[in-house]
Amino acid sequence: GHVNILYDTDGIVRKVNICFQPEAGRLQWRHLAELIYRNGGGASPAYKALQSCNQPLLLPYARRDSFTEISYSDALNGDIPAELVRDKDILIGVSAAGMGDIYAAPFGDGSAISGIEIMANMVSTLRTNSFIRPLEGVGLTLLSLLPMWILMLGFLRWRPRTALVASIIAVLLVLAASAAGLAGRIWFAPGIALAGVFLVYP
Repeated sequence: GHVNILYDTDGIVRKVNICFQPEAGRLQWRHLAELIYRNGGGASPAYKALQSCNQPLLLPYARRDSFTEISYSDALNGDIPAELVRDKDILIGVSAAGMGDIYAAPFGDGSAISGIEIMANMVSTLRTNSFIRPLEGVGLTLLSLLPMWILMLGFLRWRPRTALVASIIAVLLVLAASAAGLAGRIWFAPGIALAGVFLVYP
């Protein structure tokens, strides 16, 4: 398998590959999280829905400290209760910042996350089939251009004060639509819509 990390242009890890194929027609490397899912069973729904092996998927991070961490030495020495780990997925890795396996994640406080916690998020997301789907095609085009079109039509009749208020409301509605979509595991990138509002107002 593989445990590759995908960075966005700003250095933040938002996407993952559950399948990696360095060369077309050659061997596919499934992510270790996908192999954990397949332990004793078949492929995950997310894997079956892939259009290509290298298709990145948006990872919905759980809030910090959502996964239980225990000392490896305690586990080896049998110093933990059996019910804590029974029927659980157990991932072994390092979480100390000094080990260097730390990555920037899209948390509001700008904090980083260990590689093993990214793995835990992947396994959890595969278990619940809850990857975030980016809005594409006609839906993305309409939501991106609709605020600008409405404002342009309104500017023909509205007074300057009304136009300013309408522009502010449009910005808030775009941000609200993006947040609402994310809550439903759909990512609507608001940048184009916001740029349209800011450019058309002057």
